[in-house]
Amino acid sequence: MSGSPPKRQRLLLVSELENNGRIDSGNHSPDHRNNGTLSSGGEHIPARHVCPELQETDSSQANHEEMDWSSPSPQNYHRGLNDLRTQSQVRPTQEQHDQASLFARLRRVVSERTDSIKQEENLEDGQRHHAHIPFTDQAPSVHCRVVSDLRLPSRELSDHLVATYLSREYVNMPIFDLLDFRSAYEYLCNRESVDEETALFYGMLNVIFGLACLIIGNVDDSDASTFYSRGQKFISSSEDQRGSLAHVQAYILQSQYFNAIDNLQRAWATIGLAIRTAQSLGLHLNSGSQGMVDRKDRELTRKLWHGCVIMERMTALQMGISPQTLDPFRVPLPTPLDNEYVDTIFGGQQSTETERPSIIEFFTSCARLYDCIGDILSVEDEFRLRNCSAGKKLLSLDLQQFLKIDCLLHSWHIALPSFLRLDAANGPQADPIAARQRNILQIRYLYIRLRLYRPLFILAIALSIDKSNEPETLTDQHLFSADTPLVLTLARNCAAKCLSAAMRLVQILSQVENALHADEDEDGTNDPHADFCPSAWESIDYLYVCGTVLIAAYICPALFHNGPNPATTIRDHQIKESWRQTMLLMEQYHTSTRQPETTRAKAGLCLNALRALSSSAATDTGAMSHPTGIALDSGTRQRLRQRTESETGETERRKARRRSRAAAGAQASSLPDDGREPQKKFIDLSWLESLPVDVCG
Repeated sequence: MSGSPPKRQRLLLVSELENNGRIDSGNHSPDHRNNGTLSSGGEHIPARHVCPELQETDSSQANHEEMDWSSPSPQNYHRGLNDLRTQSQVRPTQEQHDQASLFARLRRVVSERTDSIKQEENLEDGQRHHAHIPFTDQAPSVHCRVVSDLRLPSRELSDHLVATYLSREYVNMPIFDLLDFRSAYEYLCNRESVDEETALFYGMLNVIFGLACLIIGNVDDSDASTFYSRGQKFISSSEDQRGSLAHVQAYILQSQYFNAIDNLQRAWATIGLAIRTAQSLGLHLNSGSQGMVDRKDRELTRKLWHGCVIMERMTALQMGISPQTLDPFRVPLPTPLDNEYVDTIFGGQQSTETERPSIIEFFTSCARLYDCIGDILSVEDEFRLRNCSAGKKLLSLDLQQFLKIDCLLHSWHIALPSFLRLDAANGPQADPIAARQRNILQIRYLYIRLRLYRPLFILAIALSIDKSNEPETLTDQHLFSADTPLVLTLARNCAAKCLSAAMRLVQILSQVENALHADEDEDGTNDPHADFCPSAWESIDYLYVCGTVLIAAYICPALFHNGPNPATTIRDHQIKESWRQTMLLMEQYHTSTRQPETTRAKAGLCLNALRALSSSAATDTGAMSHPTGIALDSGTRQRLRQRTESETGETERRKARRRSRAAAGAQASSLPDDGREPQKKFIDLSWLESLPVDVCG
């Protein structure tokens, strides 16, 4: 935990500066300046008390006889020169010292801002940024004002909620130093009131309670909302600590809460506030953490910065908008502290295994995985099918960025620690934290793979549907022809990979959810600490997108089982089984009493949308490729259209020029005899790009 310096320390600092004449709390009237004094609280201080060098010069002049400058005698002239020479020897020395000090300070500040500071240059004592002072449990200052009575649940319930947060959310997003957090929690639990110095942590603790209520499921949703509202009140009221690390922590917690209740707009705004606060503290620069003397503080700043970036990219992927933070890896990734290994984090015995899982390994793996989110969203926008045929779109694609992302994801996957690999599920690592993190990471990886392949998947589906208007087809006979463009083969392979990723993701979720329900207690409840799945509000996003891919595969089954290798062919019954598991999981999230009300409502809306899309595909395949025949309601279509058409200015201008050139080249041969431009119907598969944010609003 971190905060700003206690008010007592600030008051002492101000008092010391005033006593040294460095702060003028009075008025600079002309009389004061004429008398050569500085005003400090109304008291006149001679200027010689402020500058010792000038005091020495004045005393040397006092030892000489008073000068009569009206007398032109050579003796007076030479004595005057000697006095001036003495002063010139003193003043430049002080000025040179001040200039050197100024240049050194400017060099230091510019080096920090431009991130060019050397690693071995640490801040001198007393120069540490105010935001880096950690939260302490020392007694409050006598000047602290009591702002509220302390209102906490019973100690048993408080401990349960904190334990739930630590074992489910903190281990995946370690934004606190665990020892400082525990110390601050114990200190607050033993108090009867909340003062100015504990208000911010009290606010964060209430947000943690609200987030934990959403996780355990057997607490009313109104309790979670009450906890959050109380926490928000105290976070907003701590104005004197605005711009501290503690506020970055508070904003990340609030963003997690908004994400859990499916309020993505506020989650996006809040994590943006966290990023701006972190940037104002210099956390986005390498020098922002290198200046930390204590390694614990240094690692905390790095975890906070990359935690902000991870949350921003997760929310951006859910909303289908580009992340705003560039070059996050200017800041090194954190490394594990001794108390951040899963075997000892909650007081267990150190494992004898050669490789000890650490929560930081999962955290840094997520940071590297989500680094490509901006590029994937850019590929989705560039490959989007707009008012042109799928064949022409495929032949005009620039695949360089797509192939680069594909290679980066492959490199990321093979570099994973062994305990985070899916093939380690039956290995010696049986720790529930490591098992859950492994499942979450693999599911997130498969979903990002799916999102990367989906643009080409959509083009392949469109090309297969629109056979009457397209000379290119994706059958084996054409793909193996020497005259067929290679991009068509790539499109078909990516379509198969996209479907395979969706089926594998559904399979993993189904396995861990079934295992969870099998372990439920007789009273129908279960231990949230034994849950090896991602949070339900995260899984619903994945399931909905997988469901749309499975529906599209049902429309064009021949696209996936005409491959040359029967062993790799995806059969119809496999697609149907994945669809059955998808709908079953969505139904469970919709009806399960252990899920919060907002999650059940989200699952219900997505479930209805998938059912409507599936029904349309089963009755009329052609309707699925026409914008007016699509089964999504008008509100969903409008939100989807607004999201997919919100392009950057440069991208829009580039695509407009490309469409203009294509139209100009085809104009002469496409116009009929009467001169009117023919109306051609293009395939519209925009429903395949829909996300839960489009369905739920």
